[in-house]
Amino acid sequence: TSAGSFPKALTTAEAIKYYEEHLKTAKNDTKAMTRLGWLYMKGGDYEQALKWLKEAASRDKKNDELWRLTAEAAMKAGDVEEAGKAWSHIATLCKEPDKIMACGKELLALKDYRRALDVYALAAKAAPDDKRPLHGMSAARAMLGLPTEAKFVIKPGESLGLIKLDASKEIGRASCRERV
Repeated sequence: TSAGSFPKALTTAEAIKYYEEHLKTAKNDTKAMTRLGWLYMKGGDYEQALKWLKEAASRDKKNDELWRLTAEAAMKAGDVEEAGKAWSHIATLCKEPDKIMACGKELLALKDYRRALDVYALAAKAAPDDKRPLHGMSAARAMLGLPTEAKFVIKPGESLGLIKLDASKEIGRASCRERV
């Protein structure tokens, strides 16, 4: 039988059981994996949903809806790393700069700043005259502790903005006492 040929009146639990049995013999049925993942999501078992959706997405790398469902399952399962991977992959599937930037925004919300930086760079290439991806890149760079402007240079161990780090606390206290 195919993955979609079961009676329509099944409960979620019965449908899950049906697809699990089906996948024992049809191990490469990506649609069945996707449906099973969706059913687990519907039932609130996000870890199982993520397991099946990741497997389906690994076989269907160009299905952005499947990848979005995978990202949602990962976020609900608390797996920030998998959610970040999924949003980053979705961005590579998008052609429109706004959709790419939406992926960057999701990555910023996950605090996955490194991937967000890469995604906003992709958006900047897709829309060279649009300043919004550059703002997203600046936000990600700032959160990573990287300079947001080419003119701003950080020398590790020597400077942080206008503050010189080689002076000790004692020197700073002594100079404060001298002024009083």
